[in-house]
Amino acid sequence: MKTLAKIATIAAVLAVCAIGAATETPIENLSKERTILLDNEGKYLTPMNVNELSRYDFSPLFGELEYCEASERIYGCYLAYIGDNYQRLHIVFDEIKKIAPLKYAAKGQTMVKGNYCDFSGEITIDKAYRYKEFTKEYDGELIDQGVAFAEVILRENDKQKGSGVFTGDLMTKWYIDANRTLQYDDIEDFADGYANNQFLGVWTSYKTSAQKRVAWGHGRIPLSLGFDTGTGEFAVNPKYIKNGWEQHGSLNEVNWSKK
Repeated sequence: MKTLAKIATIAAVLAVCAIGAATETPIENLSKERTILLDNEGKYLTPMNVNELSRYDFSPLFGELEYCEASERIYGCYLAYIGDNYQRLHIVFDEIKKIAPLKYAAKGQTMVKGNYCDFSGEITIDKAYRYKEFTKEYDGELIDQGVAFAEVILRENDKQKGSGVFTGDLMTKWYIDANRTLQYDDIEDFADGYANNQFLGVWTSYKTSAQKRVAWGHGRIPLSLGFDTGTGEFAVNPKYIKNGWEQHGSLNEVNWSKK
């Protein structure tokens, strides 16, 4: 089996790019659909006991706090959208800390169309899978490698304008190195279609109870067929550029210090 072919297949699962136009998927089916897709990908992944991951700290992996400028409060880590028109969502995590074996507390900010909101919430690992074959391109020994599913609930400050609650699933790729240290899996970040930290869920307005589809990710965004027109890397369909994506080539181009 070619390792790159394996990675490309898994990346396709992570990005959920082959299931039809995003608008064809009802909001209430989003999380279930992603879980089914991964469960059916038995050729390359096998279920593992989620408690095997309880000894590790996923805090820096979930927020990409070590892999972007979020800690300096200038840029956000993620490519993200909200709603059927793929409006640009900016999201950063100020803090993620482990509070239980599989549970993490999170704090941060969001911004849509110049409207800033603070949020706090929880990220709870509830499923885990390991690769049947570890990535051969890694320059060293891999003790273990796989993906973790986590349930996410992020509550924006209900005193702030345009606030609501994010709920959904986050899938993060990880590996354990020769020192038995948990690492963020960016081994194949050079490969076409590389994606990690893939979130898919909904945002529900406090004021109106209206719901909007939300997705974010590192490298690519899940459920974005027709919006992401890139082949090797993320690229916005020109028809959606006006929805806040004019500066997407420079990360998020948001100065959070001006909040």
